[in-house]
Amino acid sequence: MLVQDEAVGLRALSAGDLEAHVAGCDRRIIDSLGGGRRPTRRQVSTWLAAAERAWSDGGPLADLGVVERASGELAGTLGIQRGLDYLRAGQVNLSYAIYPPFRGRGYARRAVALAMRLETMRRPVEEFVVRAAPDNDASVAVAVRAGFTPAGRTTDEHGDLVWFRHPGRAPADTVRLVPLTPDLAVDYAALVAGNEDHLSLAEEDRGRTAAQYARALRSSETAATRFAVLDRERLVGRVDLDPVDPPRYALGYWVGSASTGRGIATRAVSLALEQARSLTATDVYAGVVPTNLRSVAVLERNGFVRVARLTGHDRYHRPLDGGLPRDA
Repeated sequence: MLVQDEAVGLRALSAGDLEAHVAGCDRRIIDSLGGGRRPTRRQVSTWLAAAERAWSDGGPLADLGVVERASGELAGTLGIQRGLDYLRAGQVNLSYAIYPPFRGRGYARRAVALAMRLETMRRPVEEFVVRAAPDNDASVAVAVRAGFTPAGRTTDEHGDLVWFRHPGRAPADTVRLVPLTPDLAVDYAALVAGNEDHLSLAEEDRGRTAAQYARALRSSETAATRFAVLDRERLVGRVDLDPVDPPRYALGYWVGSASTGRGIATRAVSLALEQARSLTATDVYAGVVPTNLRSVAVLERNGFVRVARLTGHDRYHRPLDGGLPRDA
């Protein structure tokens, strides 16, 4: 498997996928990706061989298999394309198709998140693109749930398509976590002051001074699990690992509005999980408002799974002990 989360993984396609793909191509897939005409078995066989070679060669076009981890079955395909005539340098188009028996489980959204993770590991990405027919509600919903934003509509030789875009991620080596200590109080106060609306702070929490934050940071009992998020050595956010019931921890995080949409929060949470492992944590939980799709996407890219719907928020879980996702 090239990359995976708790539910699905991506792998190279091969000749052995012929039967699964032929059986899985229903009218929805044929219309959206096949030009409206069902491919013959020979055409599918030729395409699989080309896809296998393309991935091995590391070229700009790649078609991968989406695998359901529980069963090991091929659940669909995902395309990663660069250099096409409608893309500018640095843009990457993603296309996806989930076979009928596997729909309704969030596999397409997960596959898109994994593809973005995989492609940013391979080479720099300025922007990811998803294009869908305006009446393809399922494909549009996948893009939105994966954190893409609408970016216009085009009608040309490729058809009538709605565009969705997602910024490429900041390179992993520009983001790091450091202890959030009193000596960072001035920078932290300035960051919070510029993001009071972004954080929806209550009135009594607004306007705090650097001295107040320094005192709070100095007296905190969670200094060992409280981190500043740095991007290119500039303070851009905060991550907390709250030892609510060690070895079980609660995760909290935020990044300033100027730093959203660049993969910084995703990387910060990934680094926080590394810290949790160093603390011998077995479980990390996080709460998020269901309408905060960006935060949901950050958690899911890091392997979190929703385990409970509560009043006002959903609870997500990331097991670190090899077990299955479960409620607290």
